[in-house]
Amino acid sequence: MLKNSIHNVHLDLNAKRVTIPALALVQSQVTGASVILDAGFGTGAAQLLELGTSAHGAIRLEDITDDVNYLWMPDDFDNRFPLHIRYLWTSDYGTANGTATFTTLYKAFKAGDAIAIADTALTLTHGASTKVAATARALYWSKYGTIAPIATGANANQTFRNDTIAVAFNTVC
Repeated sequence: MLKNSIHNVHLDLNAKRVTIPALALVQSQVTGASVILDAGFGTGAAQLLELGTSAHGAIRLEDITDDVNYLWMPDDFDNRFPLHIRYLWTSDYGTANGTATFTTLYKAFKAGDAIAIADTALTLTHGASTKVAATARALYWSKYGTIAPIATGANANQTFRNDTIAVAFNTVC
């Protein structure tokens, strides 16, 4: 043990933030009068768009049928703790009213599983996030959604099975 160091066996949470930029979800380009980047391999018409003239992109989920899908490979995830998910969001409207309610589904895969669309609800859903500033394109964080560790069975006290190699997510707003 090192001299002058603090060791506590109760401080074993390996907190890690994974950021998935909107551009990582672009799956095709539609050409025409302007270039439109379709996002997410989902249904509906989710698109990557510039926020005003900011030179920053975001995915527009304009209709409840617009969804975005993402396949995550958890290479450094501490399986003993919950997985928390939230979204950075904005609105083009310059009024202080309005909410965003994200719905996230997930599905874990092990080697040999057939890939499929996420279909399992989070343990704790996001809930509505309210816009508070009368400013167009002001940034907000959604409320957290959570996948909690499984309570019973062979995988008790683990968020995913030990043999999980990928997790699919599907998001609508």
